[in-house]
Amino acid sequence: MWQYITEKPRYLDDDNDLAMAFAGDVWLFHAPARLTPDALKYFGVMPLSETVQVHITPGEPNLPLSDGLLARLNQSLPFVWAWRSSQSRQAAERLSARLKGLKVHVVPTLKANLELDVLRHEVERRWHVMDDTIVLHKDHANEAELAQALAKALDVRSEADFYENLLRCNNDHQRKEKLLSKGIADAEVDRCLREYSGCPGEDEQDQKDLSRQPTKGSAEDRTSAPAPASANESQQQKPVLDEQRGETSGKPTEQTGVSESSFRLKDIGMVEYVIGRPPQGGSESGRGGGSEGGSRERYPLTDKDKAELEEAGRCLAIRELVKLGYAVEPMAQNNPGFDLRAKKNSEELRVEVKAHSGRATVVEDFTLRQYKEYLGQQGYRWELWNVEHLAADDAEPVTITRYNSIPNDALDVSIFRLDLKKCQSSIAR
Repeated sequence: MWQYITEKPRYLDDDNDLAMAFAGDVWLFHAPARLTPDALKYFGVMPLSETVQVHITPGEPNLPLSDGLLARLNQSLPFVWAWRSSQSRQAAERLSARLKGLKVHVVPTLKANLELDVLRHEVERRWHVMDDTIVLHKDHANEAELAQALAKALDVRSEADFYENLLRCNNDHQRKEKLLSKGIADAEVDRCLREYSGCPGEDEQDQKDLSRQPTKGSAEDRTSAPAPASANESQQQKPVLDEQRGETSGKPTEQTGVSESSFRLKDIGMVEYVIGRPPQGGSESGRGGGSEGGSRERYPLTDKDKAELEEAGRCLAIRELVKLGYAVEPMAQNNPGFDLRAKKNSEELRVEVKAHSGRATVVEDFTLRQYKEYLGQQGYRWELWNVEHLAADDAEPVTITRYNSIPNDALDVSIFRLDLKKCQSSIAR
């Protein structure tokens, strides 16, 4: 039997839609994101997304995106660029041009012919990305699918939930709060937004003003130059000017200046953890929000940091589920609605994991797909597991709190911000 399995081609399950299409045909192999390179190198598995040939046939005519969703997309793109450019400055200019040239079409049908060796399947797709164009099926022209397509277009599928929350924000203040919750300094967000829009900052404007100054000794210089300030006035003005520039120039602040080495996780394989109770009372967010938001981060996290934090939360949740007697199936990173499928006898439990470096009583990255999984519980149970205090320098014990009840007043539906203090735990104590 083992020889038969090893002789059949195996594919890495890195695309949820493709995996669903070929699940009954081929062996699918799942690996955590941090182990994917080793799985490809040593196990001989091939990524499903790079192996399946997808031939799209969009229906006619091309319809416009609804005015409301189109407006929110255009308002969100500068914040998407601010986030991505804060992670990698090298491709910032190319990314800016790509976002500004992005087009979205809505079509009545979106057929896809999927080919994997001799296997063929025709499916209806919800969305597709072609060069600088996103194509949405008319029945799926919503924030969730648009966010998935945008994340694919930028080749960062793991950020789809974050983009969905940006699209659901009602104004730029809410969008900025989303970026701040990711650990970016306020001044850095403002600088990135100015740069995307082409508006110069104060330092850049100062340079332009200086370039327009008349040369010394010219007629204009002699007639219009202001009288020099006194020594006392100069001493009083200089600190104010420096302070203003410090706020807007985009120079590293105390927060952005934290070195990457500041972020360390506890030993997830060995660390002890406790089962927590839901937080009680108040509306203050806990310090040290999670990998995708909760409250503001203890550290500004890189993409690598966030992936490690997310994987740590999953690993601890798996440890607890196995301890409770479940067989656990980790889902692909872009799986909508939940991270882990756990089965025991005839019971199925779907778990969405939120991981945090410190304490977090508010989840900023809750999404509509996750809420629909919670609302649609038939034949399975859905729970949110909040994993806190994962940072190595956090003296509090790692805590896992399980939630199975999300009342209406806990959820801000305009931006899908979940207040855990109003939710209930599935653990009776």
